[in-house]
Amino acid sequence: MGVSMQNCEFFGNLVTECYTIQHTDCAVYRHGCVMVRSVTPPTYSKEEKMPVRIIIGLITLLAVVAGLAPDAIPSGIVALALVILGLAYAAVAVDAEDATAYLVVTLAVGGAAAMDVLSHIHWVGSYLDAMVDQVTIALFAGVITVLVVRIAKRLKG
Repeated sequence: MGVSMQNCEFFGNLVTECYTIQHTDCAVYRHGCVMVRSVTPPTYSKEEKMPVRIIIGLITLLAVVAGLAPDAIPSGIVALALVILGLAYAAVAVDAEDATAYLVVTLAVGGAAAMDVLSHIHWVGSYLDAMVDQVTIALFAGVITVLVVRIAKRLKG
């Protein structure tokens, strides 16, 4: 069987690779095109990464404190801070036009938090679940940022 690639065309960040497959034992040819996404990860300098690291650190700190000592900080303040940090994180670190990975992780973490899956671990599971619940607040707040950015880009044209 012989394969030949031909007619590669670029459409934005997509590449179309067309191919022909010829079976050597018969006169059957298959033709087709495959859309292959060209993924080039963005490169950031240390100065550009620092706000993201700070936001993630604050979200983690609040989640741990709220999970281990729920009465240490009033819950309304923790939730408000997590929502603001989640909005800021998505604005800084998530590409609204290609937010699939972020949205999938958000749904998966939200589902795990809703099902209290970590509570089955004796002695520490309830604390871990409480931490995941707090992280979920920040993740779902980030979804709103993705929505707002996408709407704003569509309205601008």
